[in-house]
Amino acid sequence: MVGLAILIMASPLSPIPLVRRLPIVNSLLGLVLAYFIVSSPIAVGSLVQVFERIDPVYEDVGLAIGMSRMRVFIKLILPMTIGEVVESYLLAWARAISEFGSIALVAYYVITPPLFNYVYPTSVLVWYYYETYGLEPALSYAAATLLVSLVVLVIMEAVRHYLNRPING
Repeated sequence: MVGLAILIMASPLSPIPLVRRLPIVNSLLGLVLAYFIVSSPIAVGSLVQVFERIDPVYEDVGLAIGMSRMRVFIKLILPMTIGEVVESYLLAWARAISEFGSIALVAYYVITPPLFNYVYPTSVLVWYYYETYGLEPALSYAAATLLVSLVVLVIMEAVRHYLNRPING
């Protein structure tokens, strides 16, 4: 449904004239838009739960000593929740990388003239090789995607543990 909604909004019949002029189909913008629309509810939902658990006293104290709301968020709230923030974005990234339907509709291949004629998104590439060459070539691309995903997850988990370490001093 997300892919169809994006295509309808980018069509000549779109009720929003600005969107009609944007190069959305088979472009990097369309790919990012589809990934964002699919994965942002997961990130926002988990972040809402994280921020609702924080005691409002921290915000009140920060405001009482003259900090702006943005400074309270950056200096008090974000350091307390950085691990959960990283986890929510990892969850959203994992959801985005597994997306196929909207990506196949909006950005089956992404046209990037300076470097390549076109580039397939990962999920479309695996499907393309499965449909064209069979299971074995598709499995090699799927395994490579899984390996890269695991490396990214391990690195992000290490970053999360580093950010959540106790501060001595």
